[in-house]
Amino acid sequence: MTYTVEELRERLDDILQEVRTGERVEIVENGHEIARIQGVQSKAAGNGSSIEDRLRELEEEGIISRETEPRATLEDVRRELEESWSVTPPKPGGLARFLESR
Repeated sequence: MTYTVEELRERLDDILQEVRTGERVEIVENGHEIARIQGVQSKAAGNGSSIEDRLRELEEEGIISRETEPRATLEDVRRELEESWSVTPPKPGGLARFLESR
C-alpha cells in the first residue's frame, strides 16, 4: 500500500496494523517515495526465524544499521559535566537568559 505523509499522520494506527499483518507500506511526499515500512516480525513469523535473525537479515539488506559507537551512560554524562563545570562553572540564570532572548 502507498500513503502520503498526510495520510500517515491521520491514519498511523490503521497503517501500523497493516504492517503488523505483513503488509509493506510506502510513504510518498510530493509524488516521491520517501520511506518504506515493513514489519520486523512479518517475514520472521512465516519461516520460524527469531527477531534477532530478522534484524540480522535487515542489516544485511542495508535496511537498518547498528550504532557505530556505544552510547554514554547517564553516569558518564554526569561525570563529564561535573569535571567540565569544576574548571568553568556555568553562569547562574543561563536558562532564563536563553528564554528571554527568544
